[in-house]
Amino acid sequence: MATLNGGYLGSFRGKLGLAVSYKLNSEDVIRTIGKNLHENPPPSLQASWTKTTLVAAVLKPMHEFLRMGFVLEAKLTGQNFYNCAVKELRSAIVTNNSEISIDFSRLLITKGDLPLVRSAQVQLIPEGFEVSWDTGTDIGKMNKADHVMLLAYFPDTFETVFIRSGAKRIVGVEKLLYTHLAQPRPAEIYLSFIAEDHSQISNSQYLGSVTSVIK
Repeated sequence: MATLNGGYLGSFRGKLGLAVSYKLNSEDVIRTIGKNLHENPPPSLQASWTKTTLVAAVLKPMHEFLRMGFVLEAKLTGQNFYNCAVKELRSAIVTNNSEISIDFSRLLITKGDLPLVRSAQVQLIPEGFEVSWDTGTDIGKMNKADHVMLLAYFPDTFETVFIRSGAKRIVGVEKLLYTHLAQPRPAEIYLSFIAEDHSQISNSQYLGSVTSVIK
């Protein structure tokens, strides 16, 4: 039980819930007591911490890409772009017993209503990846002047390479180059399109996992 000093809005002495207040060297001290969840957290809390750590690690290297990728979604929802990206990544997290991983095929790294393409593919080249796509512009608000956005995410090292405003849709091909890899590594490849004036953007399209080559 605690006693109040100075009325309802005053200080207290004694135990109140998980807090205890007392005098120490002529100073008022308050500290928590009881169960510390950080010492022996339940599995549900451990899983939540793991997911939070994973989300932060994955999103950090693509931060500037996400800023453009979710700016329109942020305006629609009243959130900031990062919270929009976190929501999408959390929806792609898969839990299998105690194992937590990401289903990259479900992950969106841009979000909007601009149409994508009927088909797209990625192939390895000595200096990186070459992405090609169907150049038709007969679906919805497609425009031959839309610019391609490309991102390669390397899950083993939490690194990315990306282009936020690449070749125009009508060109049909763009290269995504890397220079920092010391050995072959798997990369998750994504493609999006953004209007020339940045007024519209598409959902990202997952092109699959490709293992990089070293020149």
